[in-house]
Amino acid sequence: MKSPKETPIRKPQINFGLEEEEKDIFEQVAKARGNIGVSALIRLLVMDEARRLGIVK
Repeated sequence: MKSPKETPIRKPQINFGLEEEEKDIFEQVAKARGNIGVSALIRLLVMDEARRLGIVK
């Protein structure tokens, strides 16, 4: 017998509004940092800041 399909676990999301001008800047910075996505850019920047503040090593 097949097991019933499980609902996939979704990762937590953070949503925030941006002005069009801000969105363009985010995309330009992401591209300059190695053609990454905006989500990856935000994760990198937050982790860099957390390390700088000594929150994570």
